[in-house]
Amino acid sequence: MLILSFHLSYSQYPVKRLYRGDSVVIMKVSQADTINLLFNSYNNTINTLKDSLTIKKEKYDSIYKKIHYKEDSINLWKGKYQTSVDLFRLRPKAKSYEAEKLDFAQKIILIAIILVQFQSLK
Repeated sequence: MLILSFHLSYSQYPVKRLYRGDSVVIMKVSQADTINLLFNSYNNTINTLKDSLTIKKEKYDSIYKKIHYKEDSINLWKGKYQTSVDLFRLRPKAKSYEAEKLDFAQKIILIAIILVQFQSLK
C-alpha cells in the first residue's frame, strides 16, 4: 500500500491532455520559467548572430567596392599604358646622329665611285 500511495502522489510533468479537440500541456511553473529563460537566451543569441552577420556583410560590401575600384583604376591605367605602347610602336624610329653620319658617308662614297667609273669610260 505504501508503494502504491507513493506512485499515485508522484506526478510527472509536463502532461499532455486533450481538451475540446486541442492538445493542452500542463507543466510546473518552474518548468515554464526554465523554458522562457532558454527561449530568451536563444532569441538573444540569434539576434546577436544576425547583427554580426549584418556587420560582416557591410564590411564585405565595402571591401568588395574598394577592390573593384582598385581593379577599375588598374584597368584604366593598363589601357592608357597599352595605348601609349601601341602609339610608340607605330611611330617611326628616330635615327641617331651616328647613323646619319654613316648614311652621308655612304652616299659620298657611292658618288665618288660613279664619278671614277665615268672617268674611266672616256
